[in-house]
Amino acid sequence: MENQYEYKVTQELKSQTKLWSTVSIYASDLVFILGILFLAYLFQGAVAAFLLPMYWISSVLLSVLLITRSRLNPKRRLYETMMLYTRRDLNIYRSVYSKKNTVSKREKENMKSKTEKADKYTSDILPKRYDKEYECFVKENGCFNLVEIITKDIVNASMDEVEYDIAKLEKFNKLEYKPYKIISLNFPCNTMEQQNYVNYKIEKCKNSHFRKCLETNLQELQWVQDKKSKREFYLMYFADSFEELKKMDMDMKAALNIGEEMIRDMSQEKKEKVLYRLNNMASILSGGQDYVV
Repeated sequence: MENQYEYKVTQELKSQTKLWSTVSIYASDLVFILGILFLAYLFQGAVAAFLLPMYWISSVLLSVLLITRSRLNPKRRLYETMMLYTRRDLNIYRSVYSKKNTVSKREKENMKSKTEKADKYTSDILPKRYDKEYECFVKENGCFNLVEIITKDIVNASMDEVEYDIAKLEKFNKLEYKPYKIISLNFPCNTMEQQNYVNYKIEKCKNSHFRKCLETNLQELQWVQDKKSKREFYLMYFADSFEELKKMDMDMKAALNIGEEMIRDMSQEKKEKVLYRLNNMASILSGGQDYVV
């Protein structure tokens, strides 16, 4: 059983002729040293005369160093280990190089198509984006914009006012426009301005009884902002180009804003908030910082 675990020396090492048993020098080592010295003799013409002694000493030391035992495998010389590593690296590099050369045309086309597909802009990925120059939204096949409809109390208004507003709407609908739609959304009541004013009065108030009344008013404003909501109406209109959208905007304001205004422009932040609500109907908006006037 012990013979199974003995180190097996390769047949190549067994066949070598051992010249000196004390330091284990083989005939192949002597041949290697002579080869190094022969190469040094061939290249000595390129060395200056005063450097020749140092040149020959370094050549002899190098040849002796290369025939010493390798730390990775004591059965091999250092120059043999270096040759094995060089051969292995060349095989690796050669295989990689050959693999690159054997890439088919179909694979090259696929790689090219993947590279072309990866180069995309934000405008290609997002279906809608806001154009700050024209102050409207751009989509794949055109553009659209939003304006806010100014609501009024028609219950307490006179019949003349109601009939005048109806006449303006009829005039607007007779114009040849692209499709438009009216949107209604519930938004939380924004009472931040009133709350800031009440907080300012509370800080300046010195009367304790009046301070309690102000604190009650502040709590009521906070409750209205958290619990109550108001319905707002918007007009969304569409066009095929920026010029057509601009002309539609001018004609629409000329028809609906005669006398008392019925529509007004919106900020970019408010438009984005409305689109967010349209695309996320289950979202919950609160007053204050999140609410946009």
